[in-house]
Amino acid sequence: MTIRCCVFLAIAATVSGCATGPSTEETQQVQLQLNALQQRIDVLEQVRHPGVSSESTTSEMSFGDTTRDTSAPRSVFSFGQGSASGAVGKLFRGGVNLVTGWVEIPKRVQETSQRSGIAAGLTWGLLRGLGYGFIRTAGGLYELVTFPVPAPAEYQPIMQPPFIF
Repeated sequence: MTIRCCVFLAIAATVSGCATGPSTEETQQVQLQLNALQQRIDVLEQVRHPGVSSESTTSEMSFGDTTRDTSAPRSVFSFGQGSASGAVGKLFRGGVNLVTGWVEIPKRVQETSQRSGIAAGLTWGLLRGLGYGFIRTAGGLYELVTFPVPAPAEYQPIMQPPFIF
């Protein structure tokens, strides 16, 4: 029954002209839109990670009404763009991950149960939770101990997402 429906839909799409594919004009328009989106993404990445671009780091980048001087060093105590950064942010992130690492266990059990059923959640999900919980707790301990050291570069989090919640 399912195969007949698929064949019928394929024939109907071909007859109606839906399955003929895009024209070259449509393809060119889509390509132009993709190029424009890529340029926007590049600008956003330059604003978000100013040291990554190949341009000089002493240049100014503007985005909208804000102008940002990238030559100024980041403060150890800076908190930027809604997430903690700097040594204090690394200390906070490490403490939170050290304390909440165990929450990975019920989180992974629940995720696996929703995807693959309760039996998989209680077996494979439990194992995944133990693994992720160990990694998050160990990462939290590492960040807590090494918070004064800017490693990785500019106190970036060592795991993604930086917090379990």
